Amino acid sequence: MKKTTLILVILLACFSIQAQNTNVKLGAKTGVNLSKYTPEKRIGNIIISEYQFKVGYYVGAYVNFFISDKIRIQPELLYSTQGTRIIIDNITLTDANGMNIATGDFESTINESTISIPVVLQYFLNEKFSLEGGPQFGYIINRKETLTGSLTHENPVIEKDYDKLDIGFNIGIGFDISKKLRVNSRYFLGLLERDDLAKPSIFSLGIEYHL
Repeated sequence: MKKTTLILVILLACFSIQAQNTNVKLGAKTGVNLSKYTPEKRIGNIIISEYQFKVGYYVGAYVNFFISDKIRIQPELLYSTQGTRIIIDNITLTDANGMNIATGDFESTINESTISIPVVLQYFLNEKFSLEGGPQFGYIINRKETLTGSLTHENPVIEKDYDKLDIGFNIGIGFDISKKLRVNSRYFLGLLERDDLAKPSIFSLGIEYHL
């Protein structure tokens, strides 16, 4: 309830700002993302645990501040689903006597639900095409890990304590299709490790609509 009230207050404040300043635009945005953790886990040159992309989505709102003909600043409030898939091939299980009892693969899917606040600086190379980049601050509100693969029999879901902060940097490009519609693509690299092991890496593609 408190989170919903805070979001409503922010949106109302944004509408108030827009009413007083024609150089401010409000908008909504949505899109898809491909996320995974990085780097791979290795022993020497051998990859022992491979991270693979997981498909997710994002939805949210933004405020766009017109600074000059070439520069704009755009804070955003987004809800996104992200995570990674983990694959470990050819695992051999042995008993107490060292005898092989099973050989197979281990797979795990990590699903994260995140509230994030990107703040991007947009630099327009011409009237329609722009480069953009800036920091992103996030909070992971839910994280679940599901085990699959031939060595997992009941597909258990693992829920445990996890690192909740998600801070990193975005770079990307954007293109204005019209006065109301804009498409953009970004790459996000997290600066904080998940469980002291790996960092998130996310490619996104989406569309923005100026209200």
